[in-house]
Formats: sequence, C-alpha cells, structure tokens
Amino acid sequence: IEGRIIFTNFSKGEKAGSLDLESILGETDEDKAIERASKTIAFYTAVGDIYAEFLREHGYREEVDSIREEYARNGFTNIHKYVSKKMLDSLAIYGNKDQCNKMFKRFASMNITPVLHLNPVYDAEQSMKDLLEAIV
Repeated sequence: IEGRIIFTNFSKGEKAGSLDLESILGETDEDKAIERASKTIAFYTAVGDIYAEFLREHGYREEVDSIREEYARNGFTNIHKYVSKKMLDSLAIYGNKDQCNKMFKRFASMNITPVLHLNPVYDAEQSMKDLLEAIV
C-alpha cells in the first residue's frame, strides 16, 4: 500500500521517516496479543533514546517516562504495563486475523505506509501465512 510517510526519523536527522507498526497475527486471545505488542513497544521505548524522544514529542510523555523509570528501577519485567491503550492502538496492529485486517485497513485509510514487524505470539510460520492472508 502506497502512502505518505509522516513521522520523523531522528536517527538520520531527517524531517520525515517511517512509522514502525507491530503486527501480531494468528488465532490468539486478545490479552496475549496485547501483552506481546505492549512488551515490544515498551522494550524499544525503554532502551531507545530516539524512540523515547519521538514518542514524547507525539503525545506519550507520561507513558515514556513511566516505562523508562520502571526499566531503571526493575528492568524489563513490568514495563509493558505502562503502554496505554491509546499508545498501543496508534503504534500496533494486534489480535487475530480479522482484528489485524481491520487495524491494517485503518492505518492504510490514513495514508500511512505501515512497516510491519511480525512478532508472533505462537507459531512463527503460521503467523507469516496469516499476515499475508490478512493484508493481501
């Protein structure tokens, strides 16, 4: 899907970059998919200064600060609990095939070119097949 790229890529000093979207596919329960996507977002937020800066500047200052403070105190164990639903929904595609298809279409309707990072909850090969089925 073609679309405009709307987010800053600080690492290259550019004024435009790309939006990374987590994609979790397969017949999973929603809680497991939410946890997996939240853990990935929280990980990058905790260890990546560029990601943290980007997210702070785009309305997620409280979440970023909480994630990074928790990481400094206790490591990775609970940092995903500080990813808000709003943050998750704006950065991730998660759930079963039908949910992911709807989320993918929502991003595409906004002319955002999703960069999909497959982060399966269960079987990786089946998740890749599900990804292709959901977006093609």
